[in-house]
Amino acid sequence: MGTSGTKYLAILLCSALLLLTTCDKGLAPPVHPPEPIDFPVEPEGGNPTGLWVPDEVDPVTLVILDPTAIPVIVDSLAIETSLEGIFRFDIARSCSIHAFLNLIPSAYVLGSSEPITVTISDTLIGSGPFEINEDRALDIPLESRHFELDTLGFTVSGDRMDLITLPNIFNYLDIVEIPVYFVFHLTRTTGFHLEANVFRRRMGKNR
Repeated sequence: MGTSGTKYLAILLCSALLLLTTCDKGLAPPVHPPEPIDFPVEPEGGNPTGLWVPDEVDPVTLVILDPTAIPVIVDSLAIETSLEGIFRFDIARSCSIHAFLNLIPSAYVLGSSEPITVTISDTLIGSGPFEINEDRALDIPLESRHFELDTLGFTVSGDRMDLITLPNIFNYLDIVEIPVYFVFHLTRTTGFHLEANVFRRRMGKNR
């Protein structure tokens, strides 16, 4: 092949390469920034590192997002809540959570003077690495039988931390689905205080 033929072949190869590169760029999907996580209450972030336990006075708040989801036959619905356990977040981005969440809904049906009361118990267990998203959300390996709790907003103020769940569905008596969210109110503690609290609870149960 002569010199002119070699140059022609080189031009063809360059043109083909340019065409392929341009096509790849044209077919590449556009890159969109991730959607911000939309919590019912805006978390403010902070430093979640430490050992935390539920507040003794006000450990958890349950909020019904849509009261119209409650059937009209229910005259009133009250839900008592309690939370016990340990929430540990290490500086190495590792967490360990073992907690017990109890819900006691009492529903008064129209025409009835006695409420329908049930107890729903849930165990919250999680262990492993966690991530902080948007400086205000925790992605944690937290398992629950009734709710989705693996993404939690957090607000730390001094020795207090609030963990905010995304909207969940509270399945009441396997009949009614009520949209709700939780706020877990935690206080910072130490191993010594934690052991003392456990000891006091055991002594109280043995009386």
